Amino acid sequence: MSGLKSWVLAGTVVLVGCGEPGGLGLELRFATLQQAQSSGLPDGIAGLEVELLRWEDGDQLDQLGCIDLDSEPDQRQGLSLDVVPGALRVVVRGYEDSACSGEASWAGSSKRADVIEGEELVVPVYVTLRGLALNPIRGSLPAGRAFATATPLPDGTVLVAGGFESLIQSQAGSAAQMAASCEALIYDPGQGRFLSTVVPMLACRGLHQAVALADGSVLLVGGSQSAKLDPFGQTRPALLPDVGGLVGVVERYDPALGRFVQVASSDALARASAAVALIDGADERLLVAGGRTTQSWRSDDIMLGAASTASQWSFESASLLAPRIGAQAVSCGGGVLVYGGNEYEAALLERVDPDSLLSTDLEIEGQAVAGHSFQGAEQTDGSYLAWVAGGLPDQSGSSPRSEMLRIGWIAGSGFDFQPQARTLLRARAYHLALQIQGADPGWVFAGGLGASMWGRDDLELHRTGDEASMLEGTLSTGSLGSAGALLPDGSWLLAGGVHVDADYRIELSAEAELLSP
Repeated sequence: MSGLKSWVLAGTVVLVGCGEPGGLGLELRFATLQQAQSSGLPDGIAGLEVELLRWEDGDQLDQLGCIDLDSEPDQRQGLSLDVVPGALRVVVRGYEDSACSGEASWAGSSKRADVIEGEELVVPVYVTLRGLALNPIRGSLPAGRAFATATPLPDGTVLVAGGFESLIQSQAGSAAQMAASCEALIYDPGQGRFLSTVVPMLACRGLHQAVALADGSVLLVGGSQSAKLDPFGQTRPALLPDVGGLVGVVERYDPALGRFVQVASSDALARASAAVALIDGADERLLVAGGRTTQSWRSDDIMLGAASTASQWSFESASLLAPRIGAQAVSCGGGVLVYGGNEYEAALLERVDPDSLLSTDLEIEGQAVAGHSFQGAEQTDGSYLAWVAGGLPDQSGSSPRSEMLRIGWIAGSGFDFQPQARTLLRARAYHLALQIQGADPGWVFAGGLGASMWGRDDLELHRTGDEASMLEGTLSTGSLGSAGALLPDGSWLLAGGVHVDADYRIELSAEAELLSP
């Protein structure tokens, strides 16, 4: 993509004594994707807005009115304003119109900026092309990795943990053996790049789950040190963790310390491709369901965890109605829905009550699948909405499906289950599902294995109504196994993954990019 469509905005905050006493001056300088340029912003940006938001609650601290860059060309080089000390976020919007009318064509947001009076601070903002456009980041991952997790941190950065960093395929069309990474990376959305910092993990793992806790820390649960990917064979699921390398250590990333600490470890927790959900409620509890264990290909275990001390989690166990591997879970008003990963003709969707650890079969019709997406969220009216999309049926030699299922429910006095069938525009399995927020919300389904069992590089958008369309652009990341995380400015980071091409070759990807709404 052209460098004129993705820009970096960096600001230096210094005590200059202008404005009200105690205020800070903010000087902004502009840079292209590669390096600082004396020419400033491109001609395509005719109007510019800069907004300062308080980090804790998002309340507006200050906003510059529209700057007409055509009549004030010197403002392309920099500008100044008063800044109140404190924790803030800088938001930048660029318009093709000099009056800043309509939608912003370019936008970006900084990570958390702690402004201290009298101290110099650099506040970078990465400004990207808008309109659900794909934008490059500055650089790439240090090396290819797939099936990692990506989790936003309290300061707006992203923790990309684990995944498989080496891959061996003996010949085209054969299965690939993958080995896991023992490191986590940090992505800085303000700079639009991965930092040089590498965080050692306590265990090498891929096909694990990451959960963000209320205190800003991140739990890593399960996973395996190695796995086999075989999209060309008859075995289902096509992605299978190796039983000899299962990880039973639960570790927590502490962003204040910048390192991982162990919070639990047991043979019972050693499992990969499990379903994990953080349960709604005042007390943080974690539900881990199914997965491959040392005892079974598909486990029917339920593991319910809670923090017994600040540095220790304990788990109790129960059983699912159906053994599962590669299931997905969604928290729903105190309960947890677990979908897929089951055997043929076993319970497809069940609801687990975390208080009693009893499970109820919701008796929904459909194919047993893995590699599907199952994402949901509470709506403004207090109800819940989730989407099941795509996946690879359990039957031997099956191909990815295009079925979608819209699930709505109301928690509280009862459970009103209302499934509605829809269809993806393209068949997909092991794809990414990205929730688009704002006035016109929806879901983007990106990449995955297609009906031919080759990797897809396209994206499709489904609004909450019946509208569906293909997006412009193609993925530069891997077609499956990419990690995705929502950034403060509403963009999605897509990182890594696996390419499966039409010649039946499988390769790791080190690419990363942004999907900006």
